[in-house]
Amino acid sequence: MHYTTEVLDRSAGDLKEVSLGNWITVTELGERYGVGNKKVRSILHHMGLLQSEGKHGRYRLTANAVEQGLGIRHDKPKKSKYPFDVIGPEGQRLIALAWDEAVTDLERERLNDPQARSADAALQEFQALLPSPMTTQEEVCWLTSRFPDLTYQQIADLLGVQRPLVSRYANLQKKQIAFRASQKVSV
Repeated sequence: MHYTTEVLDRSAGDLKEVSLGNWITVTELGERYGVGNKKVRSILHHMGLLQSEGKHGRYRLTANAVEQGLGIRHDKPKKSKYPFDVIGPEGQRLIALAWDEAVTDLERERLNDPQARSADAALQEFQALLPSPMTTQEEVCWLTSRFPDLTYQQIADLLGVQRPLVSRYANLQKKQIAFRASQKVSV
């Protein structure tokens, strides 16, 4: 989206529109680099541009990134009820410079643990058999049932999401399993 601002031309006394450049959402940035929503947010978090906020652990621009003019937070947008962030031209330039190194570093950290590496390989192999991608909830449930020794933090790191989200999905899965078990007993 192309952002503009109005400034007063003191010589003529008119308002003039000045371009602030092309600003894109975090999702559009991910599309530019060929990665999905979770992955782009995980990479930008690893770079220090995004931070986890709220009870659901949503990734949002840091106050420091906004102060430096790298992006804008839209906390109460008029047309959409969901807050979102946009990355400015300077932010896009800095991200482009650090992207490859951040991706490599994040991947190295993510697969440093042999148990996590094994779980990731099994998940990728399973996903290759599916006609459509798994949701985060499906990935969490699949990993917790097939790799019960993985911690919630290991799963969160593996999937590039926050630990509270993994905990919420895992607890929901436990409740569903308990409910189905109780239904079998009562029949």
